[in-house]
Amino acid sequence: MTFARLELADGAAEKARAIADAAIVDAIGVGDRELAVRLRLLRAEAAARAGDFEAAAADYQEAALEHTDPSLELVAECNRVSSLLLAASGDVDAAAPGFERGRRVLKGIGHARAAAEIQAPESAPLSGTVNARSSERADVTAARAAALFDQAARADLLGSELADLLFRVGAVRALAVVATDGDGGEHLVSARGWSDAEAVAAIALKPPLPRLDLGSWRERQWSLVADVPCDVTSRSAFVAVRTLAACSRTVDHWRKAERERSALWPMDPVDDATHGVFASESMLELVRTIRRVAQTPVTILLTGETGTGKDILARLVHEYSPRAGKMFVPFNCTAVPREMLDSQLFGHRRGAFTGAQEQSPGVIRGTQGGTLFLDEIGELGPEPQVKLLRFLESNEVHPIGEAHPVQVDVRVVAATNRDIETLVKDGLFREDLYYRLNVIRLRVPPLRERREEIPQIVEYYLTRLGPQFKKGHLTASAETMEYLLLHPWPGNVRQLANELRRAVAMAEQDAVIMPAHLSPDVIASRRTIPAVNRELLPTEFLVRLDQPLGAAEEHLERAMIHHAMTLANGHMDQAAQLLGLSRKGLYLKRQRLGLEPAGGASPEISAQSGGDEEMPN
Repeated sequence: MTFARLELADGAAEKARAIADAAIVDAIGVGDRELAVRLRLLRAEAAARAGDFEAAAADYQEAALEHTDPSLELVAECNRVSSLLLAASGDVDAAAPGFERGRRVLKGIGHARAAAEIQAPESAPLSGTVNARSSERADVTAARAAALFDQAARADLLGSELADLLFRVGAVRALAVVATDGDGGEHLVSARGWSDAEAVAAIALKPPLPRLDLGSWRERQWSLVADVPCDVTSRSAFVAVRTLAACSRTVDHWRKAERERSALWPMDPVDDATHGVFASESMLELVRTIRRVAQTPVTILLTGETGTGKDILARLVHEYSPRAGKMFVPFNCTAVPREMLDSQLFGHRRGAFTGAQEQSPGVIRGTQGGTLFLDEIGELGPEPQVKLLRFLESNEVHPIGEAHPVQVDVRVVAATNRDIETLVKDGLFREDLYYRLNVIRLRVPPLRERREEIPQIVEYYLTRLGPQFKKGHLTASAETMEYLLLHPWPGNVRQLANELRRAVAMAEQDAVIMPAHLSPDVIASRRTIPAVNRELLPTEFLVRLDQPLGAAEEHLERAMIHHAMTLANGHMDQAAQLLGLSRKGLYLKRQRLGLEPAGGASPEISAQSGGDEEMPN
């Protein structure tokens, strides 16, 4: 590249072009993309000095379109070369802004010497001027450019706006908007300057005509194919419009990303109080999963502790599903006596049993076309379980007293806070019903596993409860937030919401919620008291510091082994797993600490475990 520049400086433009030709091949061969772009710009400059403006314009366009993420130094070089080509072709006024822009960029990145070497022709003004050939007002031209950013989210609209702008600035003779299917098939959407037949032929040209990527729309990839005149002005205008289009799509991408980051959950956030607040990564991922599976008719089983918000997630399943416009019916399986569950769920005929004075369709038939949320499904008795299984398998319900079953269309979301596998193992829940419900299983983590949501939940409730309780604008102090963040919340979000209701009720108008507004249970959980005066939990252990380290270690090992063996009911394998040891390692530790006779397992443990503690071979 240096040799080519020296030849160019000596006026040997054709020799510089030949050197650049060979160097471009070498740069492409080693994969140096930026060097290849610089060499093409150099070749364009050499062609312009040789009077071959058509080749110069083609080289400049190829170089400018080649690099989608150029360095600032390369941006300055592109501006310098494009302005040089415009000036050499006689359009000095149009060249001036590019020269000035190149100098400005180089000065900004600290290349003062390179900036000083960019010299505009003497007849060019020091700042850019509007081309005298343009009759359009400046505000209209600026509005055309702004429209690209406003319409970038829609590939079809962006294509129409770009087409108009390209013709307005004289950058193209003809163009076509093309939509490409996933299998590669191309479809002509519209054409300007060409007939449809000419446009189809132009799209298939080899080498291909320049294209502008418009993005995706309606599961198709859209692009604009352009016939650019060979003159420098047209090609420079085309490159500038292409840069505007690419920037508009980039801005649109980051707009969408920012909306997702700032939303309560990604995409289309719902501000209604019934939809709760989700901010932790685990809950955001859970909501993303719900958005995917809600579009299908499969049954969903939500598991998790009480108060975690399973009912809110069930409603989200409904809201994100094609049934969103239909009914969402929550039904708690513990809300009615067990002997009435059958009638309540599946309905009954009038006179079917004593007290059945009116005919009832039942909850399932009453939800026709919508979503039924069966909360606490682990509490269903044996008989309703059988009928529910049939309904899930055949979409049929058989009301009490009716001769024939009835076909229904209802989507079921079930939830339980119990260990449903244990219920199946104990024979309290049908195994076939469990498998039918467990198509998509989603675990809702407890609040203690997503404490990062607590500040948002606090703000969410204070913002709504203040006006509701006529307490004005309420905020929580930093100390109060510390209490709320560190509390274990066994009742999860429901308990936190009730705690905030209590605090708001106790607060004054426009007050700051202080620890004094919190309940004694929350305050007590953060109270600092001497360790010797505190009652230890079963999983806690007190170690004195005024003893040898070896004695403390032995004391700790004894206590942990004893606790693990108690939890495991004397089974060595389970106790070893709890302690993170191998069976043999646990056996040797017990033997060393005198917790196990040298000859084998202790008699009482062996009796409990059926010989489970015998030393492995």
